[in-house]
Amino acid sequence: NMTWTQIRMNLNTLLRHKVLEGKIVGKTVEYKTIEMLAAKLRDKEAIRKSKVFPYQIFTAFKHVDPTIPMPLKLAIQDALEVATENVPGYGNGMKVAVCVDSSGSMQHPVTGDRGSVSSKINCNEVAGLIAATVLRTNPETQIISFDTEARVEHLNPRDSVATNAKTLNRNGGGTDCGSPIELMNKWEVSNDLVIMVSDRK
Repeated sequence: NMTWTQIRMNLNTLLRHKVLEGKIVGKTVEYKTIEMLAAKLRDKEAIRKSKVFPYQIFTAFKHVDPTIPMPLKLAIQDALEVATENVPGYGNGMKVAVCVDSSGSMQHPVTGDRGSVSSKINCNEVAGLIAATVLRTNPETQIISFDTEARVEHLNPRDSVATNAKTLNRNGGGTDCGSPIELMNKWEVSNDLVIMVSDRK
């Protein structure tokens, strides 16, 4: 009877209370509960109705216990793909560039260094997720990563959001937020919208 959001947020609790264990039926072990939960997690209508954004699902994926059954992990990734539909597109013909900071400080937790309560998600992962999501809804988007220098990233918009986000999860040097602008000016690239994702450190 749990809602889609309750399932997403309580997978570790279900595991802890042994809800995800198989049941012996005759000489076989059935995992009907896991199959049912996985089906609910990838239910497109439920995902759209929840109005969940990719970051919330990505957070759930990062926080699940390593022993969570694989069908549920895959279902979360499927849900992540569907959730990109809740992110607005910028319209056909609009030239968009997303500049992603890949400097060393982007490896810090997105909530800041708070000891044992620090987030498991670092700034670089969030930046990569933002870029990958914009790319999914706007396939012509130009992705540029930068630290002390800028570089164009050749990502496939049809690859999974998780895969593209991981590709952008690097650990570079310093931060030069002007470098991607310099690169675009050098190539005489004119964009209607430039999104800069950085911790500014």
